[in-house]
Order: sequence, then C-alpha cells, then structure tokens
Amino acid sequence: MFTIIRVKYRLTAMQDIIIQSLSSKVIKQLLLSKVGRESPIYALIGDYSPLAKAPEKPIKMSMIYRGERALWNEGWGDPLILRRGTEYAFHITFIDSPKNAARLGVDNGNVLRELMELEGNFRIYGYGEVAVSLIGIEVIASSELGSGESWSSVKLEFPTPVLLQYPKPPRLRLRESVNALYPLPQLMIWNAAWRWSLYSDDRLPPSLPQYAPLELRESDHGIRAVTVNVGVKERGFSGWIIYRLTSKSKERAANYIKLLRFASLTGIGRSTTLGLGQVRLWPLNEARR
Repeated sequence: MFTIIRVKYRLTAMQDIIIQSLSSKVIKQLLLSKVGRESPIYALIGDYSPLAKAPEKPIKMSMIYRGERALWNEGWGDPLILRRGTEYAFHITFIDSPKNAARLGVDNGNVLRELMELEGNFRIYGYGEVAVSLIGIEVIASSELGSGESWSSVKLEFPTPVLLQYPKPPRLRLRESVNALYPLPQLMIWNAAWRWSLYSDDRLPPSLPQYAPLELRESDHGIRAVTVNVGVKERGFSGWIIYRLTSKSKERAANYIKLLRFASLTGIGRSTTLGLGQVRLWPLNEARR
C-alpha cells in the first residue's frame, strides 16, 4: 500500500517573465532554490544527482496552469509569458511508498516537509520575481483508487504532451525512444501497471494489457500529434479520448479503473516528473451492471 499526496500552490508573477516551453521547469527552479544538495528532493530532480536518470521518480511537478490551461508549447511561435499580477496554479504530487527507500534511497518524510515549506518570494531566470503560497493538500490511499466504482465509459483528457513508449525487445538493442502517437489501451495499461508495481506489492494480472484493447474500446477521440523538447525533440500526443469499458470480468474492470485513477494522479508515459503525461479523467454514462 502507498499514499499519493498532492500539494497545491498559487503563483503570482510580480512582473512579466518569459519562461521555457515547459512551465514545469519554473517549478523545478523554485524547488531547487529552496532545498540544499543534501535534500531528498535534490536527489530526485537535481540535474547532477545520481538519480537523474532513474526511470520512474515518486515526485511529479505539474505544468503551471492559468485556469484550466496548462502552459506549454512546442518550442516555436509566441513565447510563454507569466503576466504581472496574474494568479496561476500548480501542484506537486509525491508518491509516499515504503518501496522508495529500497529502490531510490529516498526519505519520504523529508520530502513532504520540504514541499510544505515551498512558500514565499522567489527569483527565477535571474531577474523575475514570483510569489508562491500553499493553498491545499490532497491525500489519497492506494486502496481508495477505484474502490466501489463502476463505469460504462470514461473520458481521458491529456492537457500536456504524452510520451508513451513502446516496450523495447532486448534483442533490438534500441537506444532511442519510440513513442506512440495515440493512446493505445494496451500501452496505457501496460505503462500504468509497470509504474504501479514500483510502489505497491499488490500484484496485478500480467495479462491485463493483452485484454485492454478488447475491453477498453475507443469510441471517440480528439488526439493530435505534438512535439516536445525534453533535451531532444520528441513526438507524442495530446487531446482527449473516450473508452467504453466492456469487460465481463469484474476483477479486470476494477483493475482498469484503479490504474486509470492512478494515472490521473501520477501521469502516464515518460517524463511525468516534469509534468508530461498529465491525465484528467471523467467517468461517463450510467454505472455498469
């Protein structure tokens, strides 16, 4: 069992500030300016930390939001600007699991304390000033995810780019990433189940991704391919999709719901620590019977 903790913040720019194409990098600046090199947060997100290349980290920085819109672009066109006096929001999610210490050597308690202390005035990019205040905390136990829920359909929205990788057969020895340009159900469930296994000892059926294309059936979508710069330019997708949940197995249906709820809190695909792969979820229609 593990706990997901989401800390929510308000950010106000004191002047117009041009920012990078991924606004989550502003949040990274805020965190690194607040903590020292001995901090567990530095260990998780510092560029020169031994954990910098860890494939899955329990801390997830969102993009900065203005209303419902996540601030990011594909690296061309008009720059992103935080406007003077405008209020924005962001959140940082931490997955508090006993397995973090064994896998990454992370002290969960210190991470939470440091996230609670992320308040005050900060200077970013060497010239811009922003004010940050904590506005709320949400705590969800893994045992609550999908508990008692029953859906006939679900709508997923991807407000930030998703880099959903195909699994790499070892014999091919591929070094580059190969990303899907569409939220294929088997890849969505495979990725969520793999990440779940890093935090929980609860075993999920290994056949679940094989059933997903037949039991999470696409009924409508507004998906588009996008480009995102994560050190190199990569292609992914954003938009929305509706799945119909048709499984006659109550166990598999419950596992799909649990994993989609997990993804809605912690992201899907690669680089979720930097705010990619964020998911919004809305159950649709009447409950399944």
